[in-house]
Amino acid sequence: MNKILYTSFDIVPAPKGSSVHISYFTKALVEGGYRVTLLTPLGKNQEEREVYLGAKIKRIKLEDSNFLKKTLLFSQGVEKELERNYDIVQFRSIWGGLPAIYRKKKNYKIIYEANGFPSIELPYHYPWLKKEKILLEKFRLQEIICLQGADIIICPSEIIKKYIISLGIIENKIIVIPNGVNTEIFKGTFFPPLPLKLLYVGTLTPWQGIQLLLKSLSIIKKEKIEFTLNILSDRKRKFEKLILELAFRLKLSENLNLLNPLPQEGVSEIISNSHICLAPLEYTERNLLQGCCPIKILEYMACGRPVVSSDIPCVREILEDGIDGILCNCLKEEELAEKILYLSKNLSIAKEIGIRAINKIRGKYTWHKAGQELIQVLKNLI
Repeated sequence: MNKILYTSFDIVPAPKGSSVHISYFTKALVEGGYRVTLLTPLGKNQEEREVYLGAKIKRIKLEDSNFLKKTLLFSQGVEKELERNYDIVQFRSIWGGLPAIYRKKKNYKIIYEANGFPSIELPYHYPWLKKEKILLEKFRLQEIICLQGADIIICPSEIIKKYIISLGIIENKIIVIPNGVNTEIFKGTFFPPLPLKLLYVGTLTPWQGIQLLLKSLSIIKKEKIEFTLNILSDRKRKFEKLILELAFRLKLSENLNLLNPLPQEGVSEIISNSHICLAPLEYTERNLLQGCCPIKILEYMACGRPVVSSDIPCVREILEDGIDGILCNCLKEEELAEKILYLSKNLSIAKEIGIRAINKIRGKYTWHKAGQELIQVLKNLI
């Protein structure tokens, strides 16, 4: 039985999309007959050692408050774990990848799950980094080292694949496996009664477009339409404070309902209790150049809810405008408001879009299908 070390600089389990992805990939690996050790940071109220989804999970204490020092501690933990014998090392970040690639005696194959790159994403979390050009270039070089050193690269989007190729990586070792949905949990349901319920699920990071969404909702409010916007997020204070302040200035405080993170069953219930679901992604380097495969969009669709999202390439990979979703230029507040108003006044059309969305998800975007594709990658690699 082949042994896999699966490393991620994400707390697992957690409501965040990356953690959901890791959990389903871990489950697929275990069910595929692999002995999996999952190495992650230690989260609040978590055990350092336990069995999770049939895998042995080891968690590393990252007690320093400085982010860069945390990445160093994590890399050191990965390096120590690599003293054990593994057949495959599968990693999701450069912090877990560099120790595997730099190790002199390597008897294992290397898989890089390239979902996002710190040189692109970190400046949105830490604005001071935008001025640190040398540090960001160092991250970019480390990303390229990981991409070059991997035997196989897995990414969830054709846009990410295109970006990786632009860095000089050969195409034939890049495999696209889109994110998925558990269709046993996320199912189509009847629409709830009015008044209008809108929903956004995900982080409050700037690239998600929440501020643009609020500005469009201020237009809708002038139409005297009664509505509630539920925001289900990780509730990070530095981002939530900005949202609350903007909502107050736009006189939307009474329309806004901030919800705490929920397990997948709870997320499904919230989606099912909504009329229209939203993903107003910003037109940023993170979304346009790097790309993504937003799990929230897939979960919205699986529940049969119409999605209004930004007309950008990574979303166009998933949605067909007017067929199983609605695309618009979310930079234009009036256009986003117009699309939401249109669906709110034509719920029969909204339901038809939702039905087609369910059919697409069940045919193309399930975690079962993603897991099967992952196992096939490993079989071809070994």
